Parts: sequence; structure tokens; C-alpha cells
Amino acid sequence: MQSSLKFILIGTVALTLSACSGAQTPAAQAQDTKPSEKPAPAADAPSVETTDLGSGIYMIKGQGGNVGVAVGPDTVLVIDDQFARMSTAILGAIADITDKPVAYMINTHYHGDHTGGNENFAAAGATIIAHDNVHKRMSETQQSDLFDRETPPANPAARPHITFSDTTTFQTTGQKAKIHHVAGAHTDGDSIIHFEDANVIHMGDNFFNGMFPYIDTAAGGSINGMIAAHQTALDLADEATQIIPGHGAMSTKADLVAAQNLLKKIRAQVQARINAGNSLEEAIAADPLKGMESYAAFIDKDNMVKAAYLSLKK
Repeated sequence: MQSSLKFILIGTVALTLSACSGAQTPAAQAQDTKPSEKPAPAADAPSVETTDLGSGIYMIKGQGGNVGVAVGPDTVLVIDDQFARMSTAILGAIADITDKPVAYMINTHYHGDHTGGNENFAAAGATIIAHDNVHKRMSETQQSDLFDRETPPANPAARPHITFSDTTTFQTTGQKAKIHHVAGAHTDGDSIIHFEDANVIHMGDNFFNGMFPYIDTAAGGSINGMIAAHQTALDLADEATQIIPGHGAMSTKADLVAAQNLLKKIRAQVQARINAGNSLEEAIAADPLKGMESYAAFIDKDNMVKAAYLSLKK
């Protein structure tokens, strides 16, 4: 069924919006919270590292997901904002790059290490944009299949102002920044951002470079969706494309191919245990990922098997 669409012009950005349930407009957002000053730096404020990718595009690495920054003639577009405690350091790094204001924030998905600074950035004047399901996830209590953890709803001031259902294109930086929704990948609300002229792709957590990825099966993620998300980006990339992963070092198309091949191998190994009739516990005990220990970081082998098993059994 097709969504009804509205075309809205905000500043110099043309957005295609779906009619989304519960999504707040900037005006409604303003009623939820009063503008506040830029967060004061703490004495022990964490540091960040900025990498210039050329064409006005930067990556900021700190604590949490990698941040993308696109500087235009008048405004700045930011992709993800890590944790709230990182806002001062990230805003400071952006101020070192340019004196232009941060006008737009894209959330690649709902997790707190990518959206934790939303409230601070909104107070600083940013309009927050994300997929419909990001707003939905941030408005409800979330559970994790892999961890004994419950995440309460985000404050209304931290939720996206504008949401979309499929794709949206930004023109604010003098070049196209096209957002592609990838369904059922890391979560059910993931986006990949492609800066076409700069030949840069921000993957969000659809790509963990050199490590097992976190697949949030409770939030609609799946190993098949992650593999498909990799392919979406690979189809957009060439050998010169610079790829910003959600976690890990700056990457190339070859790095993304390696990550996709790893997931295909994991899928085959876990599917074999399912075909053999193994329960989840039996599949983990069989150690189907033996020899892949070097990829264990945030996600260890057992949780990687668990995530693959749960998503393949659905």
C-alpha cells in the first residue's frame, strides 16, 4: 500500500516525507522543550578524532558510533551524535572545522550510541531526521535479545522531528546526500547515507569494520538484512569510495566485501546447525564460528551465533 506523501521545503533542503504516526514536527518539538545553551564542557570531557575525507565531508571518531559531518555553504549536516556526554566534544570538533551552524542531524538508527546527543543538538538548533521506525523505537520501551537490558523511551525532545519511509535527498551541502532505508538489517529503521558527488557512504551500524556486528533481532534486525544492506552499499560504491562504518576504522569497498563474506560464512555455519535440528543452546555449544575469535569485540562468538540463529529461525 502506498503512503500519502507531502513535499516540504525546509531552508534549502527538499525532503520527501511519509505520513508517519506520532512523528513530531519542529514546531511540536519546540513545545516539548525550551531551547538551551550549548552544553558546558566538563572538566574531564572526552576527546574525539576528526578525519578530513575531502569535499567538505568529515568523520569524527569518539565514544559510540562514528559521526559523519558534511559542511555546506551555509549550514552543516551531521550523521549520528554518539552519547549525550560526547556532545560538547563533537560540537567543538565541528566548530574547529567551520563556523557554520549545525542545521540537520540524521540518525542512522535508534540506538543510544548514535542518538544519545539528539537533545543537545536539537537545543543547539538542529532538525533531526530519521526513518519512521526510529521515531517509533525511541517512543517505546525496547528490549534486547542478546543482552539482559531494557531501554526506556527517549525524552520527546530527543526524538526525530521529521521521518521518512523509503528515501530522502538532501541538497544542503552543494552535493546530493541521498538516504536509503535498508529494511530489517541492523534494526528495522536503518539508513545508509550516500554523498554522491563526494563518493562517500556512511553505513551506520549496517557495517562493523573488522568485527562481528551487532544484529538487534528484537528491533527487527536480521543477518539476511545485514547482508542485503551491504549489497545496497556495494552497488553504490566503486574502488575509490570512502566508506564510514558504524564502528571501526575508515573503510573501502574491499573492506565491505570482506565484511559481507564474513556474514555469509556465519549464516551458512549457523544455518547448518538449524538444519541439523539444534536448539539455540546446542548450536552455541557446537561452536560453529571456531577460528573466528579475532572478530570478537563488542559481540562475542556466542552472541553472534545467537543473533544469527534467532534471525534465521524467524
